[in-house]
Amino acid sequence: RYVNMGYVLLSAIKTSCKKWWRYVISYDIACQFSIHFAERMQDFPLDFQINVTSCLVVFLIPKFHLPAHGSKCHVRYAFNFKTGVGRTYGEGIEGNWAEMNFASLMTREMADEARHETLDDLCGSMNWSKLKGLGEPLASNCLTY
Repeated sequence: RYVNMGYVLLSAIKTSCKKWWRYVISYDIACQFSIHFAERMQDFPLDFQINVTSCLVVFLIPKFHLPAHGSKCHVRYAFNFKTGVGRTYGEGIEGNWAEMNFASLMTREMADEARHETLDDLCGSMNWSKLKGLGEPLASNCLTY
């Protein structure tokens, strides 16, 4: 499990934000995943690896998952106690799951390739909708008097 997550994480960093000086990683089991992260990273090619001596890697647990962890995790891995991320929810990627549940009925009898393409299209559509909405005020955030 850690190898797959490590590959996904390091691939994303490699392709989009390799030169950043601070990485904030939100993961349900960040308390476990962060242990020996630097050592596990050595199993990947050099161009995938983060230079942990020249940047800061912060592991945090999303707010919905945090209550299931012990009190040690609450202090060490909570968004509320980290500078620059205190009000972040950290569950953004899992919010798509509720919207994608209907896809299981639609794709269950499809061949693997067709299922992959359909799910890719659905995710792309959700991403496009989010992109179009960036910068628009949310009605719930507007104060009325």
